[in-house]
Amino acid sequence: MNTYTNEDWKRDKIFNAQIGQPIDEKVVNEMVNSVPPVTYGHNLIQTGDPYDASATLPHANLYTTFRKENGQWIYVGNCRLGSDKNEEGFYEAVLKRKSF
Repeated sequence: MNTYTNEDWKRDKIFNAQIGQPIDEKVVNEMVNSVPPVTYGHNLIQTGDPYDASATLPHANLYTTFRKENGQWIYVGNCRLGSDKNEEGFYEAVLKRKSF
């Protein structure tokens, strides 16, 4: 899988990397510098703006998340605060099964 670059981001006009795709450090730095991250560690970064801020379920915010593996940032999906487990689509599935 090719590394997702600033050129890809500009071409796509939205962040459109695939889960598991390597991410150029310039992309990660641009995200970190545009909005302060909610998680900023040596091997885990989560963007400051929630990807999904569901008002229906408590603690449902999901954040665009990058994990560093062998010196390379990898896009791991939209995860809960402090997690690197992708949960995009999880809450939608729960809401479909429950009636509120």
